[in-house]
Amino acid sequence: MCGLSSDVYCWEEAKEISASGVERPAMYGRPYMYCHQGQGSSDRSQCKTDGSFWFEIGFSSMAFTERDLGTTYRWKVRTGRFSPDIFMLGDTQKIVVTGDATSGWAVEIWAKPALKAYKNGCFTSTACDDTSVADSVQYAISGYMRTLGIGVARNSWPSVETEALRDSLRGTFISTNGMTQQWTFAADTFNVSAFGPHFLTDGKTVGPGFVRVFLPEAYIVKQRGYSSVSEVTAENVAVTVRGQKVVPVIVAKDGGLLVDTGVTHFSAPNPTVKVLPGPLLSGATSNSSVAPQLSGIASTTPVRTGEGDARGETGSTAAKGAATPSLRRGSSIALTSIYRSRSRETIRWTSRGQCFVKGSRVVALKQPGNCVVTASAKRGNRLVVVTRKTLKVV
Repeated sequence: MCGLSSDVYCWEEAKEISASGVERPAMYGRPYMYCHQGQGSSDRSQCKTDGSFWFEIGFSSMAFTERDLGTTYRWKVRTGRFSPDIFMLGDTQKIVVTGDATSGWAVEIWAKPALKAYKNGCFTSTACDDTSVADSVQYAISGYMRTLGIGVARNSWPSVETEALRDSLRGTFISTNGMTQQWTFAADTFNVSAFGPHFLTDGKTVGPGFVRVFLPEAYIVKQRGYSSVSEVTAENVAVTVRGQKVVPVIVAKDGGLLVDTGVTHFSAPNPTVKVLPGPLLSGATSNSSVAPQLSGIASTTPVRTGEGDARGETGSTAAKGAATPSLRRGSSIALTSIYRSRSRETIRWTSRGQCFVKGSRVVALKQPGNCVVTASAKRGNRLVVVTRKTLKVV
């Protein structure tokens, strides 16, 4: 438990919130977070921050019963240099990430206990089919957290190509009570594997199940091309369950969008969730993917600017003599207008502020402000900035 404000790699005092909204210090149990190597062995003393390790996380209590399903537990973990990016954690209600890479990260979690049914060997849809019966059940708050790597080779561990994409995804969570849980992310689609026995221990009662995906507003706006999460409707979110298209229930939350896939039971519904391109991304291509062993994540593909849109700028204006060129809100310009690559040169584009890079263009958000676009190229073993341009979104 954290003793001082300067402490890291610790947790602050946990609270419990009753179904009626009354908050008090948690009476039983405490948070936990353990570092594991990629192969599963615990090694907290050597835990690395590059994403190659994963974190078992939850709230420990031997006293959880069915009566506790309406109680929300709230706690904060100071993760220090470990970026709290993607969570898969039981009946999660809310996650708020604060801090930065310099001062240290922290994550505050609101979660409820959920019924989890267990069966020996229930790791595939074949071993856990619609006739499977649970060996045991318990009520728990448990799951894991991943820190995303940057530019890691395929099949190593969850990674993205740029810090901008990692920043957009930080705070994503998948809420499910499946016995076996994992996820991948490819072509802008979350693929959730959640297995569990179909029946509870009596062999007659179908066990309850759920799968919900929360996507941060930064991802919705900067990666999918919407002005805000309130602009997204159920028609803008493609969801499948057991390979069949379904209409999801979506809720605009503070800080992001919650997508309920409609799963109500197991064995292996394995839903997929994809936010379709918004009005600012018309005609854009999907992100490519990296598929590590435990879980996966999309990566953006480096743009070869020599293959960009030859039409040039769209919606860009610059007054004569102005130091900072401007870009109309919601419009875009070709990346080749900022920098044209040399022969065999691969450029990595990043952006910050009121714009984002998508495909061969930089797209302005619908809010005014400054936008900084950076082009970097590999020189030997280093990534070198070849140009950086500031645009004013008006």
